[in-house]
Amino acid sequence: MNDSVALVTGGSRGIGRAICQTLARQHWLVVAVARDRQALAATAQTIVAAGGRCEHFVCDARDRSAIDRCVTTIEREHGKIDLLVNNAGGGTAGRPLAAEEMRDQDWVDMIDLNLTSVYRFCRAAVPAMKARRSGSIVNVASVAAHVASNLSNVAYTAAKTGMVGLSRHLAKELGPFGIRVNTIAPGIVASERVAAKYETYSEAERASILGRIPLGRIGRVEEVAAVVAFLGSDAASYIHGALIDINGGLFMD
Repeated sequence: MNDSVALVTGGSRGIGRAICQTLARQHWLVVAVARDRQALAATAQTIVAAGGRCEHFVCDARDRSAIDRCVTTIEREHGKIDLLVNNAGGGTAGRPLAAEEMRDQDWVDMIDLNLTSVYRFCRAAVPAMKARRSGSIVNVASVAAHVASNLSNVAYTAAKTGMVGLSRHLAKELGPFGIRVNTIAPGIVASERVAAKYETYSEAERASILGRIPLGRIGRVEEVAAVVAFLGSDAASYIHGALIDINGGLFMD
């Protein structure tokens, strides 16, 4: 039995839920964190019913004090956090606004959810990881960190680009303490939110999107989760400070 503990933010649905399920199948004790209590409970119940171990903690990733309580509680109850997966976030629900049409509050909300929350969860979890000289952090960015997003707004692109810089800086600081920090950049992946938005596009728009992806399809949440689970495992013990693209070839560096 794996005694490792993983905290997964945004764990109630989409990519986050798939990450929780994949880690649980690999015998991690998973703590799924999100705002939606019912969705969290459903995720945990599904995992437990399949023979995995999953707990859930209601926490708004935009609330600094809630983040601190979340991390402190998990560390107190389980003694440690071995893997922190910063997956909470999201783009725009509808068609993205042009940059000049965004309100200041729209910008602040998007940056808080997609970037500041990552810093705050890392800040809360790192001291105990440093004390143990062990730990792994995986930050979920986006192909928008490479190219301007077609599905979301300028604030989302800025946040995901900022996440890559944050991860690289943390990797430099934390590597000497035995803490690995890596980033993944999913492309267009059929989470519930993205799939619903994709359905609103015309056939011509969909063809245009797929035409830019050499594999000719959008991704599956399980394909992203598999990479996160690998990065959190001992098999990735010498992967540090990396940015791994999962986009079917939409962006190739």
